[in-house]
Amino acid sequence: MKKYQVDSIQVWDDFEHAGTRYAMGHLSCHAVMFKGEKLSPEFVVTYGLHCFTDDNSEYAIAFAYPDGRHERRVCLERYEASKKLRGLLEKLDQGAVIHQTRDERFFTMKMLNSATGKLELYKICLAFFSRAPAIENARDQCVFRP
Repeated sequence: MKKYQVDSIQVWDDFEHAGTRYAMGHLSCHAVMFKGEKLSPEFVVTYGLHCFTDDNSEYAIAFAYPDGRHERRVCLERYEASKKLRGLLEKLDQGAVIHQTRDERFFTMKMLNSATGKLELYKICLAFFSRAPAIENARDQCVFRP
């Protein structure tokens, strides 16, 4: 796997709980390029602990996953939903509306909740970080973190 110069976890380790092994490869760091007429920006995508954990969820299991800064309980509903994130992000340029408030950027979408079996609205938060100015084409590249 290609290594990126970002201060985020690039490969999440699989874990085991109650005899079940949970694969985390779907949350590995990757690049996404959106083709444009004048620019084709490349985004480096990393995934945070919140993508698959939630201490307060009724679907949280008794396994706390550490990221080196925090530790939170794995939420099986979020874990299942996190498997769809990469595919969603790779298609963001095909019509997703990104909302921006003073404090956050996000998009919403309806997805089937694996725990309830119901179609529900999900909010996917984004964080954009510019690369260092010394890097060639820095204005066209950002880290994109759901």
